[in-house]
Amino acid sequence: MKRANQKPDLLVLDLMNTIMFSHDRFGPQENYWPIYRFLGGAWLSEEVLRRIIDTSVQNMEEDYEKPEKQIRFPVAMDYMLQEAAASGLSLALGDRIALNLTFAFQETGLIDDLHKQCLRMLSGRFRIVVLSNLWGIPYFCNRIFSSPDLAGLVEGLHYSSEIGMLKPSREIFEFVLQKHHCQPEQCLMIGDNLNTDIAGARKAGIDGIWLSYGRSAPNNVEHRLDFPDATESLLNL
Repeated sequence: MKRANQKPDLLVLDLMNTIMFSHDRFGPQENYWPIYRFLGGAWLSEEVLRRIIDTSVQNMEEDYEKPEKQIRFPVAMDYMLQEAAASGLSLALGDRIALNLTFAFQETGLIDDLHKQCLRMLSGRFRIVVLSNLWGIPYFCNRIFSSPDLAGLVEGLHYSSEIGMLKPSREIFEFVLQKHHCQPEQCLMIGDNLNTDIAGARKAGIDGIWLSYGRSAPNNVEHRLDFPDATESLLNL
C-alpha cells in the first residue's frame, strides 16, 4: 500500500469538517421556517416543519450507526415523507420540493477562503475528488463547487445520497476508484473521521491522512492537524 508520505495520483477529500464548515444546522435552535417559505413552501406550519425535519434527523442518526445501512442508506427525503405520512400528511409536489431543499440548505456549510486557497494549490499537483456522507440532495453543495473561485478544481463530487452507500463501506470507496480509473495504491483519502474516512478507505486498500484537530492519533495512522497542514505536507512531496 502506498504510504501517505509518497505522492498519490488521486486525492479523495471528505467534505464536512475537512474543507466545509458551519454545516448540519439542525436542532431546536434553528429556524427552518423562513428558508422553507423562501424556497416555495406554503402548506406546512412552522411547528410541523420542525417536527418533520428534527425527527427525520434523529432517525437518520440512529440508522447511520447500523452496519447494514452502509450499502443501502435512504436519502433524507425518504425519512421526511415517512414522518409526514405518520402525521397523516400528504404533501403536494411544491411542498415536497421546498422541504427537500430546506433540508439540503441546512445540511450545507461554507468553504472559507483559506480552504479554497488550499484546494487551488492542490489542484495544480493532484487530481481531486470529494466523497461525502451527505443525507440530502447536493444542490447547494454543487452550487458552491461551481462558483467562480472553485469551478474546475475537483474532477468529481460523490455524495452518499446519490450513490446510495455510506462511508465506511468498502463499496463506496471502490465506486470512486472505478469511476476515476485509479488503483488503491495511487489514491489517498483525507478526512477528519477515523472510522468513516480512514478505516473505511483502508478496507478498499487506500491509505489516508487523518485530520486530528489536536486529538490523539493512533500510532498506525498518518495524521496532520488540519487541512491546511495536510496541504503543506502534500505540496512538499
